[in-house]
Amino acid sequence: MSSEEKKEEEQKSLLLYRFLVISDTHGNHEQLKLPDPSSSTGAVNVLIHCGDFTNFANPEDLQSFNKWLGERKEFKYKICITGNHDNAMHFEMKHKFKVRWDKHLNNATHIATAKPITVTIDNQIQIHCIPYQTATSGKNNDNSHWHIPSGMDLL
Repeated sequence: MSSEEKKEEEQKSLLLYRFLVISDTHGNHEQLKLPDPSSSTGAVNVLIHCGDFTNFANPEDLQSFNKWLGERKEFKYKICITGNHDNAMHFEMKHKFKVRWDKHLNNATHIATAKPITVTIDNQIQIHCIPYQTATSGKNNDNSHWHIPSGMDLL
């Protein structure tokens, strides 16, 4: 096998990732026009919602969003980062609803709620996620929550 053929084979073995990054749907996720999974450009395989999937911590929005996520079989990864409208404290204060992210958003593959998380996609892509609550909590006067680990591919 020539070096050119080897290079071509190596490129074929690399995984192709297509990202859909959204935010601020505020309970209107059903109205999104998503890319056609059978498109000639290839299916989107990673969904990242950057916050505010509910409107003012509405439990019905959370339930609907979780159901919608579960129906999105075309996405191998579904990463959700909470925004100011998704604050767990607001769910409890406004609606007397005790949110448990592992239960109420169980169709997400990864959830960033109270602290930053790093998601690794197929041991290839590193995504660092900082939720709104962490960025504005004021608990870390040293700004350590803004520390971005080295080697990140996407923030």
